[in-house]
Amino acid sequence: MPVVDYVLEANEAAVISCLKRNREETEAKSYSTSLLSKS
Repeated sequence: MPVVDYVLEANEAAVISCLKRNREETEAKSYSTSLLSKS
């Protein structure tokens, strides 16, 4: 049973880090886009 819990926790951490990275990339893109449109 502990092995299953460990796998679930690792999977959850991977999903969270993936979502965070995607959000950061999206924010960076929109930020650079707004900078380009201002100039």
